[in-house]
Amino acid sequence: MLTKNVVTTIDAHVAGEPIRLLNDSGVARRKETMEEYQKAFNEQQQKQILKRIMEEPRGHLDMRTCIVTPPVSLKGDAGVLFKDTTGYVPLLEHGLIGVATILYETGNFQKEQIHFDCLDGQYVLKVCFDEANEEVNQFELEQQVRILHKHLQIETLKIDVIGTRQRISALCNVEDIDLDITIADLNALKEKAHQLFLDVSQRDNIEEQISHLLFYNKDENGHYKYLTIDRNNHIDRSPYTGAWAFAAFLYENTHAETVQLTNFLDHSITAKIRELTTENNHSVFNVSVEGKGYITGFHRFVVDRDDPLKDGFLLK
Repeated sequence: MLTKNVVTTIDAHVAGEPIRLLNDSGVARRKETMEEYQKAFNEQQQKQILKRIMEEPRGHLDMRTCIVTPPVSLKGDAGVLFKDTTGYVPLLEHGLIGVATILYETGNFQKEQIHFDCLDGQYVLKVCFDEANEEVNQFELEQQVRILHKHLQIETLKIDVIGTRQRISALCNVEDIDLDITIADLNALKEKAHQLFLDVSQRDNIEEQISHLLFYNKDENGHYKYLTIDRNNHIDRSPYTGAWAFAAFLYENTHAETVQLTNFLDHSITAKIRELTTENNHSVFNVSVEGKGYITGFHRFVVDRDDPLKDGFLLK
């Protein structure tokens, strides 16, 4: 048995959604753009390493990986590439918070703001310290949100379309479904989401860009709860994907500048909303969402070339 091929990672979760940071990217030469780093990681050796740390018995279908690179902009502190089991994704909000947590708690950063270069541009996380200004309480990520004022009616569902910089979400009120849900309810919602993606793709151009469906309802106490599903039928366990869009939507309906957002697993986060302007008949908001990750493990993955499962497999 030869075990020279060792890959180390740091794992964290943010409100239940995992992120796995690859310690040594193996790409030594500095690049000019994040697309160049992405291309380098598409080379066979790097693809094989990423496959091994994401797939069973070394990972699972819902694993998300982050590769930290040198920055590609003047203000950047680091570059980050996110990858799931289907390929690279421009942004994972929970991933930014998870990576920031790892970098702070392992002593790599001690700044009040972190500038991350991503495939679709730069994102800035504000660091919120405790009263003694010694430990990080949480991170705050602000994004601009556009209410597109587009309303669809598909069967009994009323759908509102909302855009952030990296995605367009469709918000669906599902009053007939209890979002304190069972496995059967989850499967029913995934089937509904699959059909809705088919239906909206047959409408006009804006709907063809919809990447996420956010199902929500309001309980008897007036509290909203939601669940987000993407085009690959992945159910987001954390409340972050869709949170910025949902907060802006609630502001338009309630005018509450601070809202508590709760997902179907009862994970809650706080969002702050500030209306900016109206642009091309779209309401534009700045939405800040707070959160913190938690490190769950430091791992060394060993690959034996004689192991018939050395490259792993996916459990679906």
